[in-house]
Amino acid sequence: MRIPWQVRELDLFPSYSLYLGYFRDVQNAEFLRKQVLAKRLPIPPMTTCVLLDASCILDPVQVECAVTQALLHVSSNTMITHELATEVVYCLSPTRSLNQALKTFSANRSTEHFLVVVIIPVSTASSPAEPDTILAKLDSTIEGKPSHNDLSPLLEGKERILKLYGITSMELDAANSSPLPHQTIVDSILSRMSARELCRV
Repeated sequence: MRIPWQVRELDLFPSYSLYLGYFRDVQNAEFLRKQVLAKRLPIPPMTTCVLLDASCILDPVQVECAVTQALLHVSSNTMITHELATEVVYCLSPTRSLNQALKTFSANRSTEHFLVVVIIPVSTASSPAEPDTILAKLDSTIEGKPSHNDLSPLLEGKERILKLYGITSMELDAANSSPLPHQTIVDSILSRMSARELCRV
């Protein structure tokens, strides 16, 4: 791999490994979109890969929470969608509209910056090195520039994300006045995600 992928711990689902990779200036977005639709990404059958528009993600915690919620839906047979990948996208959304969630959060033919989410069941790995092999294949498929492992460039899409999640100017002012402005804004986003099922749209 050109760079290490970030590994996130899923406390409620230790039987799954979650990996995040951030790619800038992706040149083959349309090819990747077609590969996703045709289910031809170079991943094993039990592995899930989600290609997100990075401009809609402010912090990796968003993705970690969405993946956890999606796995909860899977384990309780309450899925809104038909597969884990689309369930993750749905769980990122502040509304109940699946179509809107897919249009907003999924990478499309014009997306330049990708956040790649890979979910690997630990029990399906034939060896400890298999996740590295999976990630290396994905890494070589994406024609983009791998960014820093801390994913800090995600902050570039902040204004769009605040509008997407309906963060008001009053909330933003309060967050900026708090000891932890970024974390306060992330908490507001997570509250929108968790309150999604209470919405009518």
